Amino acid sequence: MGSGARIRVGRRVRLAIALGVALGALSFAPAAASACASLAGVHSFTGHAYISFSGTASGPIEGTNSSETISLRRTGASLELKLNHRTRGKGKFAGVYFFSGKVRGGNVSVEDEESFMEGGSTTSSGRETYQGPSLPPFGSATVVLDTTHCRYAVTAGVGAKTAFSGDAALRSGDTASVSATSDHEKIPADLHLIGGVGPNAYLTCPGDPLISGQPCVQFAGDWAVDFAELSQCGSFPPQGNCASDEKPAGDGKFLWALKPH
Repeated sequence: MGSGARIRVGRRVRLAIALGVALGALSFAPAAASACASLAGVHSFTGHAYISFSGTASGPIEGTNSSETISLRRTGASLELKLNHRTRGKGKFAGVYFFSGKVRGGNVSVEDEESFMEGGSTTSSGRETYQGPSLPPFGSATVVLDTTHCRYAVTAGVGAKTAFSGDAALRSGDTASVSATSDHEKIPADLHLIGGVGPNAYLTCPGDPLISGQPCVQFAGDWAVDFAELSQCGSFPPQGNCASDEKPAGDGKFLWALKPH
């Protein structure tokens, strides 16, 4: 196989940053009963968030003298969150509130690269880039507050249509995205939700992090599957059962600051 002729077998990565959860599945970890701040007069939350993912994977192409390197770097900085769509649970979930909305403004950066080498020389390479604000079709966020257990979680995601340069044979699409989910945090008395986590990044977060309370950053888009396989297996094609969507494949960061209105 030539260094630039990597075969992709119909695994199309979708831009998947719509973030939600079914009420029937929501069950935050039990906590000691205590008085929790009331959300009766709260109509929305606004604030900012920061999301990032970065990782580099390299390895040989089995049966050749060639190697492949993929580097993915996505960042959403100073993202503006306006969560003005409020929903309250019913029945035994009457203490659960959802505030969702769009992610706008800020600065979204995508710097993804893929290259092939043979005999110490680069034989083909490509770059996908974006630099600009988060646009409404690509950004959304939700904060879920469980006043029964006095815990909350935040989830947000951004994406972009990228510009490509390099060997056209390496291009497989024109989108890139990154999303994140926090751990379960205690709801503060003043309802100012401020926090941050530095979790692993995955092609697919294990289970449902919004329910489990395990923070997670998730990436998708062009080269995402290839990157995850190369990161986990160290070569192409993957040998044995080394590749899994739910294995860590990079480093993430998620920071948020929200206030009630």
